[in-house]
Amino acid sequence: MLRFKLIFLWSIILSSAIAASPLRIVSLAPAITEILATLNLTGEIVGVSSDCDYPETVKRLPKVGAFLQPSLERIASLSPTLVLGMGQPDSPGFRQLQKKGTRVVLFDNPDKIIDIYNIIRQIGILTNRKERASELIRSLKDQVAIIDQNRPTISPAVMVVIWHPPITVAAANTFICDMVKHAGGNNVIEGGYIRYPHIERELMMYKNPTVIIVADQAAADAVRKDVMFQLTPAARRGFIVSDINPDLLLRPGPRFPIAMRRLQTVFRASVPHE
Repeated sequence: MLRFKLIFLWSIILSSAIAASPLRIVSLAPAITEILATLNLTGEIVGVSSDCDYPETVKRLPKVGAFLQPSLERIASLSPTLVLGMGQPDSPGFRQLQKKGTRVVLFDNPDKIIDIYNIIRQIGILTNRKERASELIRSLKDQVAIIDQNRPTISPAVMVVIWHPPITVAAANTFICDMVKHAGGNNVIEGGYIRYPHIERELMMYKNPTVIIVADQAAADAVRKDVMFQLTPAARRGFIVSDINPDLLLRPGPRFPIAMRRLQTVFRASVPHE
């Protein structure tokens, strides 16, 4: 079950969410901003983190600092009624905002696709967009169901490289690898305490991936020049893939099915006689 941190009691949030008017929202996470935009709430967003760049209209909004280091002073200056974040640690500054009457909700990073649905549902409640949120969730579930039905007959062994060097990969207990599973791949890095662990180069030979997804274009050259990567079946067969938009692959927002369809295309191509 999705765990999320609330700066004040959930019952208070629920009772006041619909009554709060007008909404003035600050979004600290790109995925949250994309969810808000899909719920037709772009006009209610008064500030975003410097990492929020989609849709195009949010680029013109006031910036409140980086994703993991937002400026509480800038946030307060925008007089928000609601601050939404994902993955940011709780801090005394957020509690100060709460004391001044601003609702603050910080969601945990999702581990699975179902967690994304839960975040969308909760944002719908907080912003009086329950019906629109339900429609969005139904649409996403329908898209995932179609992808599920088109899995390749054989699951390729997949490794998702987030960065290199050091070699940083997505473990099985991440929403990225949940997407890999639904698209028909078998992630070769087991789940553990660390979602995105650093691994030794020699593990390439042991895990023997047939498909390597490189999530960041800046790391693609390092991967292709690394001898250990070149010894994998993925390299020999031309399935080191780095052209998937990282915003689609790494952001747990409403555009994730686009990344899943691209993953599935790669997986099907990698399976002989598919």
